[in-house]
Amino acid sequence: MKITNDTYTELLEYLGGIFDDGSRFVAYLEAYQQGTVSREDFENACNEIFTESKSILNGCNSQVINILLHLFKIAFGTDSSLYNGWMRDIVAKHRPPLMDDLNWDQGPQTSMINKVIAHLPISNARAIHRYKELAKLPEYSDLIDGVSRLPTECPFTLKQLLEDDVQVLVSRLRRN
Repeated sequence: MKITNDTYTELLEYLGGIFDDGSRFVAYLEAYQQGTVSREDFENACNEIFTESKSILNGCNSQVINILLHLFKIAFGTDSSLYNGWMRDIVAKHRPPLMDDLNWDQGPQTSMINKVIAHLPISNARAIHRYKELAKLPEYSDLIDGVSRLPTECPFTLKQLLEDDVQVLVSRLRRN
């Protein structure tokens, strides 16, 4: 990515909401403006920060997909012996890294949270696709009846996925 003088403000706004108010980016920008780093080093740093932000966003979206998939399996599967494991995975395995990446407990990192929220419909569609693929496997045949009950739109907000009790989320799915 080539950085022109006109793109500094735009980059600062874009990256600023992602990483500690853009402190890394700001440090590189100030160093470049003061002439202590070359334009090439500055561009490389911007590319690195941009690539890292995309990686974190992809990780966040992956965790949302896993949370939704587990909720669908609990709500629409018939093998209740697996429910506790799926609930434990939501609470202990999928929510914590998502909350960490979003700095959920430190107040909203608006840019990243908004990107994940905007991606919820896509995450829902991917979770539905994964559920349907699992339902085709003999060891997950208990999921087949649930395929027709899967929600076409994401039934939860990001806040609900991260903060609501899993049983409440499952109950909401079963009612719809």
